[in-house]
Amino acid sequence: MTPDIMTLAKGLTNGAVPMGATLVTPAVLEAFMAQPRGAPEFMHGYTYLAHPLACAAGLVTLDTVQQEGMFEASARIAEPFRAALLELQGARHVVDVRCCGLLGAVDLAPRADASGARGGRHVGAVAAAGGQRSAGGGKRVGAALGAGRRGLITAPPDHSAA
Repeated sequence: MTPDIMTLAKGLTNGAVPMGATLVTPAVLEAFMAQPRGAPEFMHGYTYLAHPLACAAGLVTLDTVQQEGMFEASARIAEPFRAALLELQGARHVVDVRCCGLLGAVDLAPRADASGARGGRHVGAVAAAGGQRSAGGGKRVGAALGAGRRGLITAPPDHSAA
């Protein structure tokens, strides 16, 4: 599947300053550009268009990604991360597990007595159901970065020393 429109944000500047971008296919671009000569493409204006601070942060982020070989590192650890995350399938409270590259999602079932209350104390139990052994002896998929009401956001385990 190839999207016609994709929006990007925080990763463009590594979250340092707000910056967003919209990527479109040539067909979508042509539709937006099919305006009378001299007319603006988007009538809403460009409040933050090419803000110098955001662009500087974006350029530094691109340099860092290239210099540190982040795409190559991501490609190396994507499959071990996926395998570890998919081990959570069938764990108590887990409804669904999805993964694409280094993006993973674990949907947790809502509690019958408090809809939407899953997360927090249950996230550790779910994460302990699969993945690598942590220093404390429990298993983990990666470092838990945040827990939503129904999901778990994870970072990949560090396999650089392996």
